[in-house]
Amino acid sequence: MKTIILIVLIIAFGYSDEYYFDNGKKVYLKEINSNINRSHNANNKKETSIKYYTTKSGAVLGVNNDIIVKCKKNRNCKQELLKYDVERVEEISKDYYLLSLHDNIQIFSISRKLYQESYIELAHPDFEMTYTSY
Repeated sequence: MKTIILIVLIIAFGYSDEYYFDNGKKVYLKEINSNINRSHNANNKKETSIKYYTTKSGAVLGVNNDIIVKCKKNRNCKQELLKYDVERVEEISKDYYLLSLHDNIQIFSISRKLYQESYIELAHPDFEMTYTSY
């Protein structure tokens, strides 16, 4: 019941201009006022702030400082990705990279810029999904 009330309140107050691309379509988001600091990675004890957003369909997504990027097939684009103001670029598998930003303030604008690059097939924040059991 609380989940339904929260979703209705979020929809009633509208959505911000924050969005990312999913399969060529804009997905608009509204920030939920809750920042949680937690360990970013078990091997890396760095604390990051996770911001939570909701989509129009009601999904709740957590956003940290990372962006997932898929380069076009057989294209090593690590050097091109370094031109963005990133803390780190890590190849996580063939054609996939994890970009770590200094903070998550510009996570959506940077992921949109990356998505529009000719050598990029996919770029969006590395979401932490929140599931609700019924």
